[in-house]
Amino acid sequence: MTHRMPLRVLAIALFCIAVVLQSCSTCDPGSSLYVRGSISVRVTSSGTLEQVEGGTTQFTLDSPGEQFIVEQDRPFVLDIPDAIDLSSYALVVNEVDTTIPGGRYYRVSLRESCQPYIVMDKRCKIVNWYNPYRLPEIRIQNAYTDQLVTTPLLGKSNEIIGYEVRLGDAGDGSSKTQNASACPSPALKRLQKYQQADKAGYTSLKPVKPRSKKEPMKLEDLISAVPKS
Repeated sequence: MTHRMPLRVLAIALFCIAVVLQSCSTCDPGSSLYVRGSISVRVTSSGTLEQVEGGTTQFTLDSPGEQFIVEQDRPFVLDIPDAIDLSSYALVVNEVDTTIPGGRYYRVSLRESCQPYIVMDKRCKIVNWYNPYRLPEIRIQNAYTDQLVTTPLLGKSNEIIGYEVRLGDAGDGSSKTQNASACPSPALKRLQKYQQADKAGYTSLKPVKPRSKKEPMKLEDLISAVPKS
């Protein structure tokens, strides 16, 4: 008989395993994942990047600290003209507070993976961190006592391409545990589908393979790997 561990526990366990594998310091030298390209995308309601057609406005990221704000579901062209290393840097997407009526807005930024930290200041807040080799430092504000969960973002070949950082428990993905206090987790839903489809379960999960500066990963390969919301 095969026993399956609840997805909530598995997501937490995967976070702990990732911490162990990447050592106590997230700034230790490691594998490189160079990425380059230009592609039309949108930011979904869960803050993930999704490949779509129709983007005309172009935003370029080529140096850490650069950022821009886009409206949810509005197509735009994300341009990374020179290969950047998504182990030294991270592509980060998070929702921003705004007084503009009728829409939700997200900040897309390129950040150094060692120096900055992620601030979780709202229950059910999600930050998508596109760096498969290093986990961000996380700080919680406003004395929230909700569970902090980091869940792997899976690529199109079920490789880890980053992490969904969430403040709040999403349950184990089943209807029995979903309630008004649960925080939805698109990454956890993807893990559930993976668990159901793969006989090896979570033991086969691995980060995406390193890529050199001479042979970088195409940006469309990274973006198209993000599961649709």
